[in-house]
Amino acid sequence: MRDNISYRLLRLLETSGVGVAKINSILDHLTGRNIQAGSLNPQALKGFLNEKQLIELMSNLARVDDIWKRLNETGVRIIAITEKDYPERLKVLLGKKAPPLLMVLGNHKLLNKPSVGFCGSRKASEKGLATARDCADQLAREGVNVVSGYAAGVDMAVHSVALECGGTTTLVLCEGILHFKIKKELKELWDWERIVVEPLAKVQMSFPKCLIGNPVLVKSMPYGCPTEPFGHDKVIKR
Repeated sequence: MRDNISYRLLRLLETSGVGVAKINSILDHLTGRNIQAGSLNPQALKGFLNEKQLIELMSNLARVDDIWKRLNETGVRIIAITEKDYPERLKVLLGKKAPPLLMVLGNHKLLNKPSVGFCGSRKASEKGLATARDCADQLAREGVNVVSGYAAGVDMAVHSVALECGGTTTLVLCEGILHFKIKKELKELWDWERIVVEPLAKVQMSFPKCLIGNPVLVKSMPYGCPTEPFGHDKVIKR
């Protein structure tokens, strides 16, 4: 377990002041991400982390062991940015902002499927919801994966219609994957082969950090993102 590259990256993510950009810079420096887990030991990281961070890294074993155990018990698959299953478009479009780890439940192969991301209001108008449903329905029937958050309103509308018509969908969480529960709106439609659930960043995430969600969601999509921002009726395509 501790020699796993994903485990080493999780330890870095759980170290204060070590974020996505810093980790990707470390990976780029260490032979362009073609690295072994041993390359991420504290001794090798002395040139990248300050003394306080190194001390915290060396002392977070028990905490990360507990997180790792809980992730495995929950059935979460952890995909490192160094793995072939990691979506190439995330690396290309997000660059140094690409999450070093993706934590997923369900069919991880959907991450590499052509997708469209939806962002919209929790209190969208009926006209806005109808437009979102119509867009999602047409796309899902053409084999395009529908991606959105996990809130009320537009998020639930597009996930529901994608599953109702036999399509696939990706739920992007803002609160961390260990807090995930299937919402009542989707229970009757739920099919793990047609759904993938992934958090945006760390296993545990404070509410302010969920605000990174929209840009990550939108930029990771190769196609336009139908949106109904702040409850307005106009649909914006990027």
